[in-house]
Amino acid sequence: MLRRLKIENIALIRNESIELSDGFVVFSGETGAGKSLVIDSLALVLGARADRGLISYGEKQASVFEGLSEKTTSLMFEYGIDEDDTLVVFRRIYDDGRNECRVNGRSVTVGMLKALASTLVDVYGQFENQTMFKAANQLEIVDSIAGNKGLLLDLSTKIDEIRQVDDELDQLVGDDKERERSLDMLAFQIDEIEEAGFVDGEEDQLKEKHNKIVAREKVLDSLSACLKALGENGGDEKVTDLVKAASNSLSVAGTIEEDAQKAQEVLSGIVYDLEDVVCGLESIVDSYEDSEEEIDRVEERLDLLNNFKKKYGKSIEDINEFCNKAKERFELLSNAKESADRLKAKKEKLEIEARKICESLHEKRVFVGKQFAADISEELGELGMKSAKFDVDIEFVDKISATGSDNVEFMFSANSGLPIRPLAKVASGGELSRFMLALKSVLGKHGHIGTMVFDEIDTGISGNIAKVVGEKMYKISRLGQVLCVSHLPQIACLADVNFLIEKKDDGISTLTSVVELDKTAKIAEVARLVGGSTESGHAVLHATDLVEEADKFKQSVF
Repeated sequence: MLRRLKIENIALIRNESIELSDGFVVFSGETGAGKSLVIDSLALVLGARADRGLISYGEKQASVFEGLSEKTTSLMFEYGIDEDDTLVVFRRIYDDGRNECRVNGRSVTVGMLKALASTLVDVYGQFENQTMFKAANQLEIVDSIAGNKGLLLDLSTKIDEIRQVDDELDQLVGDDKERERSLDMLAFQIDEIEEAGFVDGEEDQLKEKHNKIVAREKVLDSLSACLKALGENGGDEKVTDLVKAASNSLSVAGTIEEDAQKAQEVLSGIVYDLEDVVCGLESIVDSYEDSEEEIDRVEERLDLLNNFKKKYGKSIEDINEFCNKAKERFELLSNAKESADRLKAKKEKLEIEARKICESLHEKRVFVGKQFAADISEELGELGMKSAKFDVDIEFVDKISATGSDNVEFMFSANSGLPIRPLAKVASGGELSRFMLALKSVLGKHGHIGTMVFDEIDTGISGNIAKVVGEKMYKISRLGQVLCVSHLPQIACLADVNFLIEKKDDGISTLTSVVELDKTAKIAEVARLVGGSTESGHAVLHATDLVEEADKFKQSVF
């Protein structure tokens, strides 16, 4: 549910914070006051395309903040957004075209914002009239009610497998000379890689050995100098012998003086430590005693590996994987006829499996389509269109696609005696508004959307039909939250909460404000919508009657 909408620098709205509640919320106001700005702001924070023209004159940026009492969705987890009791959405647009989007403090893209918002809030406006005419969107509605997501994923997998088989078959098609050239190239590549015989981990070993070779001369000079200083490798006297002699010279004194004995023990320890040091250094020297042939072998091996990495992959693992695939390809081309027959049989099996999925989709769509049509017809009847006919035309065609094998189209007739025809060709503005309301009502019962926003739903309707539309929206709001922009008193009187959008000119600037109405102000606004004045006793009396009648209806809903 939408809890708060904060708007800054959107056209004539400088700074407005709108606190929202559950139920039925109606925004109204004079023509030109800026009612559409509230919906534009909401659409912006829900991921709609940013129009820099929305930024208030003289400002560099505009922002919209939205708070929803939603805990989490699978997309939040996927996008790495922290879970909280409230979902806080923020969007700022700049006059240079930049966007800043955040959800619970985490930066997201506009696409991510739009995908997330579509699972929480549904906005209906005039643009949706056009999208509803598209067969793909009509099919998507039927599938959403039927719960066909799993079947469609299975079908997508099968189609991908069929395409892969087709690619392999395409590679088998061609003249014999081309195939022979491919076989020769593959044989050369396989032989070259197998002859090299690189194994996992070899590159690290070669690099380590190469590094030693590069540093060999410096290391050996350093080791030799140290050993020479210790009397090894041609030194005058070994340091170990000198220390050992010094230790032995204290043998007599050590029997008499305790300190002399301790000194002798220290010198003996130094002898052992020096012998360990010399032994360790000589071992390091031995490890560098590689032959010139070994040095050449390491460098040649590294050169060969680098050459292979340019041709076959970025690592030894990639090179060996290339070899395995080359063998599979060689086997495939060597037995072209047998391979083609095997692939054709595999494709036929996959197509049979895909057709079965398409048939299952068709059966579910037909079943759901009948119930969906009946539900829509019932809703239309409640909206004053008892003679209207609605059906879901589902045609099964002999073609497999990502959406199955069905052509789906919504068929509609508003009046008795008229043939049922595609929705896009027969519905007027008012009829389509009521159809969309019926559609949202049915979808709402299936739990698809928590918050519904209707912009200009009352286009082309008046009188009793307007009253029926308002009552229907109120009933839908019992299942969730409904926000509506309206200019009709029959709708405004039914709201749980009313907001007045008004434009004020102080002679210096013109600003649009959004004010929540109390009961008295609500009656005054309904009186204005009726066409009267708040100073007209007749208009106020009429408005009072409308509000009281609406309250009675609202009590009867439960």
